Amino acid sequence: AIDTYAGGDLELSALHLYDETGRVDAAATLTCSHVPVSGSLANLQSEDFGVSCRFAAAAVRSPGFYLQWVFSSAVEVKYLRAGRATAADEFMARCTLQRKALGGWDVADLGRFPLPPVGALTDVPKYGPLFNMTPTPWRSIISAETPAVGWFSAALSGNGNTAILGANGGGLQLRRDGGPWQLQASLGTGVWTCAAVSRDGQRLLAARQDGLVFRSSDRGATWGVVATLGSRPWFFAHHVGDGSIGWLTTLAGGVYKTTDFWNTWEAAPLSTTEEWVSIRASEDGVHVVAAAFTSGSIAVSHDSGATFTLRKPPGFIQALSCDISEDGMTIIAGGYLTGGPQISRDGGATWSQTSLATGNWQFVRMSGDASELLAGSLVLDQNVHSSLDGGATWNVVPGLPTAGWSRCGSTRDMRVLLVCTRNSGSQYLYERVSA
Repeated sequence: AIDTYAGGDLELSALHLYDETGRVDAAATLTCSHVPVSGSLANLQSEDFGVSCRFAAAAVRSPGFYLQWVFSSAVEVKYLRAGRATAADEFMARCTLQRKALGGWDVADLGRFPLPPVGALTDVPKYGPLFNMTPTPWRSIISAETPAVGWFSAALSGNGNTAILGANGGGLQLRRDGGPWQLQASLGTGVWTCAAVSRDGQRLLAARQDGLVFRSSDRGATWGVVATLGSRPWFFAHHVGDGSIGWLTTLAGGVYKTTDFWNTWEAAPLSTTEEWVSIRASEDGVHVVAAAFTSGSIAVSHDSGATFTLRKPPGFIQALSCDISEDGMTIIAGGYLTGGPQISRDGGATWSQTSLATGNWQFVRMSGDASELLAGSLVLDQNVHSSLDGGATWNVVPGLPTAGWSRCGSTRDMRVLLVCTRNSGSQYLYERVSA
């Protein structure tokens, strides 16, 4: 959040980040969610305080407004200084600064900034390090909001405000806007292997291992059976965008795609005897990746699923999970008893082993830009691990028990996460909501 002195446009002649020795942002890549109405982002990184960058008031106050610095390597930001252009009313009064950190996002609320002279920077602040604080914690929600059963599926909308959980022998749970979990009793009970939510949270899909598939177009107010799909051993679901484009996989019978929210569907050009245990896609539906358990193959498509190329990470015996970046170039795949997850940075042509140990990597997730990754193992390792540098280094996520993790629901920016287990005797469900 950013506020100006008078609540109108924002105009700055500089916006610099510092550590104890000096500026750290000069070589960083600065981007913004909105286009300036005058000036350029480069002016904010310049030492020439006679130039400026101005943003419209409506843009600054929109929920999605941000300025983002991307560094080639880790830095420790100690403080921020802003440069005044001309009008005092358009100077920044306060802002929120966030950084990606292990286990979540650190947040620092800054201001009120004293008004500097025209063409000068704010003073070096008297406060200590900005981010001397605890990362966003994980919260256990099993006891207060959900029954103590294992979970087989989890899915979130684009902002995390709509969430689905499918029980491993029980009911389907739905939560809207941070309210209580609500059992969808009319859908019955079973092993809910599949759950998917559209980006806006309006379209929901859930399927059971016994073959029943349900959908809702009104955020769960009403549900209907997708009878045209027939009864198959459904195992994984994924929807992108507004939910029109979706995928369902089976343990025997192939992979199916819709472009009209399952009014019609077609079989993907993939094996009908393989056990397809995971499928993920970019938000535009162009790049698709699917994991085949029996063969250990990873199927990759860069044409919306019209064609697939089978890839096999070196040493993979059985594949369990996969995810793909928005540009389709970075793919992560998790397997069983084949070392840690592997990453491809060229669309699946070549693979490299992560530093994680051998496990049963039931889920892997990545942010759309492939900078943040998450991986959870069901047996052997039994931890959730996080990487904030595209998979170069990994750490056990603090605040989560060693439990044997099975599924993850995530927003594409990884700001909202649900992780759960499905083993008898260790039914854990944890949530992290970052600022």
